[in-house]
Amino acid sequence: MGLFKKKKKTVNWDDAYKATPHFYKQSDGSVFGAMSLTEGTKTMLMKQPQLHFQVEGQNISQWRLTLISTTNDSMIGDMDYFMALKTLQPYILAEDSNFILVRGLTLDELKSL
Repeated sequence: MGLFKKKKKTVNWDDAYKATPHFYKQSDGSVFGAMSLTEGTKTMLMKQPQLHFQVEGQNISQWRLTLISTTNDSMIGDMDYFMALKTLQPYILAEDSNFILVRGLTLDELKSL
């Protein structure tokens, strides 16, 4: 009957960090894009950054996600961006057509990625 209707939980996107891309040139002249996921920080990550960015007219097809520790004040590592989006599925709070919202991860969770 409706006595036990589940309340839809609303998620606040406003207090999340919107990951911004940084671009780096490789030795062969190609460019890759990178975004960061920082320990303890709720983060918005683009689903398809390759559709939105170019550098010097060049499409950017290679993307990396860097994992940053605030506890150790260092970079833990990096991984293929699109593989990372799949790996982050258990930590997604919400998503829309362009972004996923990832909850703040602990140091151990970041290391396990």
